[in-house]
Amino acid sequence: VTFFQIVSSLAILTRVTYSCTDSLGNECNFCLSAADFVAGTYRIMSSGLYCLQSDIIFDPNPGNLSHPNNDGAWFPNNDDQFPGCVALTDGPFALGFFAVISIEADNVVLDLNGHRIQYSLHFYLQQRFGSIIEIANQPFLPNVGPTDFGGDFRAIDNITITNGELGLTSHHGIHSNNASNVRLSKLKIFDFEVAGIQLNGFQNAVLSDLDIGPSLQNVLVTGYYSNARFVVLALQRLLQHLSAQNLSEPLVAFSYLPRTESLTLTEIYHNLIESMNLVFRHLSGDELSESEQQHPLFVQGMHLFHNTHGLPDGSALYGVVLNSFSVAVDGFGDAQNVNDMQGQAVRMDGVHIHDLQLAVNEVPAVYVDDCDSSADARILKGP
Repeated sequence: VTFFQIVSSLAILTRVTYSCTDSLGNECNFCLSAADFVAGTYRIMSSGLYCLQSDIIFDPNPGNLSHPNNDGAWFPNNDDQFPGCVALTDGPFALGFFAVISIEADNVVLDLNGHRIQYSLHFYLQQRFGSIIEIANQPFLPNVGPTDFGGDFRAIDNITITNGELGLTSHHGIHSNNASNVRLSKLKIFDFEVAGIQLNGFQNAVLSDLDIGPSLQNVLVTGYYSNARFVVLALQRLLQHLSAQNLSEPLVAFSYLPRTESLTLTEIYHNLIESMNLVFRHLSGDELSESEQQHPLFVQGMHLFHNTHGLPDGSALYGVVLNSFSVAVDGFGDAQNVNDMQGQAVRMDGVHIHDLQLAVNEVPAVYVDDCDSSADARILKGP
């Protein structure tokens, strides 16, 4: 049992022992304070009026700042509370805390009471995908996304989020799949890398009195750092499996090595961890020694992971995404749109979107038709 699990348990036991009111003076069913977020995502699993009582800087399960990529740092470890986090599959938390708040019940009002919710700098660097608020019990529909997030997806109905600010996040301010009757009002959403608001497969959405922007314009790391964070998780589990089965590690050759040299998976893992640790420490304000600054893994890591222009390098950036179904990828209008729950009925009033900046890292790919049997194969496509 960790300190954070104890604090989380105490927070759950004392969650409703004091009263509070929303911005209109109504008595709240649930009063949320910083203690409710110590162990991770606050999962709203009952209907009612939820009221924020303070600003929240989300920094769950913080790791050692000298070794920030150690197993478990800024990552869930209680599989009962956060399903999928141990096996890294078959659960919504398979890739970490995907939201500060997940709304997993119908008929919920979340009043921020003029307060702000944002990621801490350290959590922002280490959790490279997620939202401030997710209106669903998992971030993707079943059989969609970069891993198996489980098959127990629940579409949520009748949600109001109002009166506050949503700040620093690595992806979205608010994100949802298949939610209906959603009302978002009196919100300022800023410092996001993908979208202020993304509603996939919505029905009946009202967006009013929203100030969205600027997008984050001090993005410290490239998409390659995000890739590395996920590779570390996979390598950890692969090495554990090899050890448990008493199997030999494969040797891996790289083009920059002499023909007779190769690296073990353990060597690759430790080199990646050390490089990321040094870059994290530098970008989060830690002063590296002269020898650390000259270390090849730091020099190479900064070249690969440091975002020198400060803008998101993904393929798209939005103030508001209204997408008919599932993930908003491929071309505009390509998403399925055949029934009433796939992008129907939205009203927008007083929505101000401004100061969005993006620097796409576009990687063209060449296709040779003879290597692809599909009828619509193209010579060039990207990013």
